[in-house]
Formats: sequence, C-alpha cells, structure tokens
Amino acid sequence: MSSQKTFIQRNKAVVFFWIGAILILTGIGISVYVDSVIKSHVEKLYSPYSNLTQQEIWDLEGSLEWWRMERIKMYDPLSIMLIAVGLVVLTYSFLAAIKQMGRKKPPLSVFK
Repeated sequence: MSSQKTFIQRNKAVVFFWIGAILILTGIGISVYVDSVIKSHVEKLYSPYSNLTQQEIWDLEGSLEWWRMERIKMYDPLSIMLIAVGLVVLTYSFLAAIKQMGRKKPPLSVFK
C-alpha cells in the first residue's frame, strides 16, 4: 500500500474533517464574494460623488443586473451545495473519529 493510502487510512477522520472544512469555507467565500461585488456596483451606481458618464451608468446597471441574476441562478445554489456537502463530510469525519476511537485497545491496567 502506498504511503498516501496508509496516511489516509490512519487519519481518515482528519482528512475528511479538512475536506469538509474547505468545502464549507469555499461555499461561504463564494457567497461573500458575490455579495461584495453587488454591493460595490450599487455603491458606485448610486454614489453622489461619482462622475459617471451615461455609458458608464448603463454598463454598471447591466453588470449589476447580470450579477443579481447569476447570484440567483448559479452562485447561491452552488454555495448552498458546497456548504451542504461540506457539512455531510464533516459529520462523516466525526463519525469516523468515533468509530476509530472504538477500535483502539484500552490501555493496560496497572491494578489487577
């Protein structure tokens, strides 16, 4: 058995924990990024201090509408799926850790 497979078998709970954590953080990161882009566009568009030309306003409105639609169609479902799968993997890692703890032999007793 290769050293990588041996490592995964011995530390299955840890490996799955990190995979789950990365999936959850990726899902949250996608959601936060899309929200920040939309808020940035709204601030630029409705800021009284921005000197935008009519073409720049139209471009910004089109981009804002695109981001809002794509958030509904693609980014929100993607982030929800990543978070859900991450939670399932995280739960599995805890169950694997409990199962692995049950397999260990109890320490030898000093008192007999």
